[in-house]
Amino acid sequence: MDRLDARIRSLAVAEFGAVEHRYPTLIPTAAMRRCGYFQSFPQLMMFVSRLHGDVDAYRGFLGEIADGGDPAEALRSRAGGADHCLPPTMCFHTYHRFADAPLPGGALTVTSRGKSFRYEARYRRSLERLWDFTIRRSSCSAPAPGSSPTAAASWSARGT
Repeated sequence: MDRLDARIRSLAVAEFGAVEHRYPTLIPTAAMRRCGYFQSFPQLMMFVSRLHGDVDAYRGFLGEIADGGDPAEALRSRAGGADHCLPPTMCFHTYHRFADAPLPGGALTVTSRGKSFRYEARYRRSLERLWDFTIRRSSCSAPAPGSSPTAAASWSARGT
């Protein structure tokens, strides 16, 4: 699989002048909202939460699960906001990275490889699609005709 990915990466670089980007696993929830993903595919999103940052929350959580309590229930009352998501694909990181600035040279092609996450209920009983998988995405962006340089019209080509 790594050899196939290397070949696809080299094609994106050679044929389209793509620049390789590496992104963190988490993406801000606000970025996914801005891209319109919630309106299109809310059922596929996976949110990230954490315990409130105080000792009482930690102790309460540990106390509740120590006696066999449900960690999910214990987390609900002690969790912080879901201000980050697991990315459903890599192109959203690219859109977020370049959303508020002119594109370098007026256009941009980015290729990236990373973990993507989707909960697709129809596959929950089989291994046809895992909740997480590695994907290579190449995204080409350019301003739409008659728009400002920061209003990019984009297309993506799915890789591995």
